[in-house]
This record gives sequence, structure tokens and C-alpha cells, in this order.
Amino acid sequence: MKRFTMMILAILLAGQARAQYFDFESECSSGQILYYDITSDSTVEVTYPYYYNGNYYYGYNEQSGELIIPETVMYLGKEYAVTSIGDCAFYDCERLTSVNIPNSVTSIGYYAF
Repeated sequence: MKRFTMMILAILLAGQARAQYFDFESECSSGQILYYDITSDSTVEVTYPYYYNGNYYYGYNEQSGELIIPETVMYLGKEYAVTSIGDCAFYDCERLTSVNIPNSVTSIGYYAF
């Protein structure tokens, strides 16, 4: 039994070796995948897709072309208003040609673009 418990613990710890640091992702109408952090019971922030592999953080945002940020997004059957664009959300996205930001966005973070 002790061996079985240790094996389960090892599997759980291995699963956490690559933790994501955003709450969910969703495809927008322009075809790109956007990453979101839930900021309240009804709002989200567009964020940067980054991960932690146990040693360091890494991430790469590959957005290109025309980007249309939605006014609302669905996650687990619940609708959230997109109210902010977080720090570095689209940093170093040199291939973006245009960004449509909805009126629901009331704040844009540092180095967002």
C-alpha cells in the first residue's frame, strides 16, 4: 500500500511539472487563440501564454495578421466580459497588422503591444 501511495504522489507531482499561468484559452473570431485570466466573477483579462516547467518560466506569443479581441468570451458555460489587456499580452508580436479592441476594454497594461 505504501508503494502504491508513493506512485500516486509521484504521478501527481509530475503532472504539476509544467503548470500553465493563465486560466483558459479560446479561439477568437479572427482565428487566433487568446489566453485569459479570470479577474472577477464576470470579467477576464487577455494575458500572455506562459508556463513554468519547474526551473523557469517560458512562453511565446505567435499572434499575427488582423486580431479581433472579443467583447465577451465563454468558459465552462459562463460568459465573461473582456475588460482589460494585461502586461505584455502581445509583446513582441511583430507580425500583427491590426488589433480591434472592443469598447468593453477599459485598461491596457504595460508593454501590452
